[in-house]
Amino acid sequence: MNAMSRSLPGTLLLCAAIAVGAATCGACSGAAVDTARFAGTWRLTEIDSRRLVPMPADQVPFLVVSGNRVSGFDGCNTFDGRLDQPGKISSTRLGCPGGAVRLPLDLGNLLAHLQTGVMTENSLRVPAQGDFPASVFERSE
Repeated sequence: MNAMSRSLPGTLLLCAAIAVGAATCGACSGAAVDTARFAGTWRLTEIDSRRLVPMPADQVPFLVVSGNRVSGFDGCNTFDGRLDQPGKISSTRLGCPGGAVRLPLDLGNLLAHLQTGVMTENSLRVPAQGDFPASVFERSE
């Protein structure tokens, strides 16, 4: 047995490990992330099982998902970025008035947070996560 034939099983094993690793890291390799089910405009309606008190429409937090793009209003600032790139959502940095209702979602990893939710036809119930309370959003047209 020559040196080439002795190293062939190890080489095949290494190639198989690399292939498996690449297949399990679709988000890492820039593969498309399915965001179609989140398409539309989602307005916050509940935080921690409490309905929002009536407020002017321009003060209600919301997000708009179109393809992998997301934008919206967090209650104080506007934001914009890509769902498939955690940590890449930018936001304005305006001061927040006291008592403002804030978007209870993790913009640092928004897609992962949304995916923990349960969606019905036009409602998305997102469970509490870390410092973010449970919330409910309704899809509007």
